[in-house]
Amino acid sequence: MGKERYTLLFLPQGSGKVRSITLPAFLVKYSLPLLLLLLLALVWMSYDYVRIKSGYQEIYALKKENVDQRVALQSLAGKISDLEDELIRLKTFGRKLRIMADLGDGKEGKEFLGIGGASEREDLSLNTEDSKALIKGLEKRISLIRDEIEEEKRSFDELHGYLLNQKTRLASIPSIRPAKGWIASSFGYRISPFTGRKHFHRGLDISNMSGTPVVAPGDGIVEKAGRDRLLGKYIVINHGYGIVTKYGHLSKILVKKGQRVKRGQEIGRMGNTGRSTGPHLHYEVVVKGRHVNPLRYILD
Repeated sequence: MGKERYTLLFLPQGSGKVRSITLPAFLVKYSLPLLLLLLLALVWMSYDYVRIKSGYQEIYALKKENVDQRVALQSLAGKISDLEDELIRLKTFGRKLRIMADLGDGKEGKEFLGIGGASEREDLSLNTEDSKALIKGLEKRISLIRDEIEEEKRSFDELHGYLLNQKTRLASIPSIRPAKGWIASSFGYRISPFTGRKHFHRGLDISNMSGTPVVAPGDGIVEKAGRDRLLGKYIVINHGYGIVTKYGHLSKILVKKGQRVKRGQEIGRMGNTGRSTGPHLHYEVVVKGRHVNPLRYILD
């Protein structure tokens, strides 16, 4: 029996020449499964290609998202660094104010927590591979800044209280002239108009017409208001901080003991009561029990 063969005829349209191909039977028999396997392999490769391409796109998107997150974290780290620098400047300024106010430097036995500086900061560059470590470092720095801010708030509260106290002290200092007029007798040694002998004059005599207003030169509380054989009608004001002022020879007293007075408030009228040769105000300033020259405190 001869070898079996198959003939393929190719019939053209029209009057073209008919062509044919003769193939062995075994070739036709085994080529169909092979072609099917090739087709299946082509389909699988196409699917795998699409799947791999999709995976690459997802990986690319994740990488881009990771880079974007790191850029955002780096930007946040830069802002935190700027905030640290501002906090350090604030702490330095606060320490200078405390030193100027004689409150110490605010260290309170602790080292100054300078949290800035490249050597003390963690590496927050885009080369950082562990994003969790990067975030943890930022959280740690934010916590440090929060603690430093609370410490500065306490320090500035103390400083604020001190400055308020200083404001009260400045308002209490007798710094203005208690009455208009001319100085008839200065602080220090002089010849007494009554005895003709040299004696120490512990105040300042300001002369003017009887009834001229006498005002408090600083805030304080009226400690005494009455009459004396030598000073006549007189007033004593305690300004606090060891400062006391006295006013003598008044014609009229306009305040009473225990009354709180403000700088510039009228407290009496100039007169000629007590041991006096004419209308004037005898004005004394006593600091911690010692008489001082009132002119040292008069600024106007």
